[in-house]
Amino acid sequence: LGHGDIAKGYISEDTYATYKIHAKGNTAYRLTSKKQSKSVRVEIDFISPSGKVIKDDDFYTGKDNYTFGYGATDEGEYEIRITGIKGDIGTYHFTLEENKS
Repeated sequence: LGHGDIAKGYISEDTYATYKIHAKGNTAYRLTSKKQSKSVRVEIDFISPSGKVIKDDDFYTGKDNYTFGYGATDEGEYEIRITGIKGDIGTYHFTLEENKS
C-alpha cells in the first residue's frame, strides 16, 4: 500500500488479510476506516520488518469511522495485518495516508 491507497474486503472471525508498506523511515501513517454496513470486530497490527508488533488496536467496522495512527522509524517493509476477531462475515475499508517528518 502507498499514500492514498485503499485496502478493502470481506473478513470473518479467525481470518486475516495482510498488506505491505515500504517505509523510507521517519514516516507517520494514518489508516482511516469508513463505517461499514456489515460490521465485524477486527484487530489491526502494525508489524516491523523484524516481525515485531509495533502497535495494535481493535474495533467494530460498523460503529463509526475509525483512525489508526502509527510511525515507522526505520526504512524497510512493514506489514499491516487485519484479523477478524468477533462476528459474522463483515467488510472493512481503509485508506492509507502518510506524513513525512
